Amino acid sequence: MNGLQLITYNPFLRQKGEARPQYRTPEVEPLGPGFPHPLVRTHPSSGKPLLFLSARTEVELVGVAPEEGAALIARLRAHVTQDRFRYEHRWQVGDIVYWDNQATLHSRTAFAETERRVLKRVSLAGSRPF
Repeated sequence: MNGLQLITYNPFLRQKGEARPQYRTPEVEPLGPGFPHPLVRTHPSSGKPLLFLSARTEVELVGVAPEEGAALIARLRAHVTQDRFRYEHRWQVGDIVYWDNQATLHSRTAFAETERRVLKRVSLAGSRPF
């Protein structure tokens, strides 16, 4: 997998309710530009390889046949979303949760519209992907 380039497309360019493909094939017109990046990168602190892949965005492997690329991405997503890698926080007032954004998939679950949520993002440090 080293050397493979992935294009991740902006999911927010698709209209609400419109199908959001998980893998872009030739018959799916991209809605915006694509910028290739390594599928596998090296974590700048630990030196360990990590996947630069989200769980549900529209992607495409550069120079790989669509069927082969879609199958590989599906296998990788099935691997990284296993329950053994999952942490679900049970929120309480005053909680602060932080994670390594370079190596962690994260999302939220639905919540009642009547609930008030205040989220603030703080970046402690950053690095260039490599």
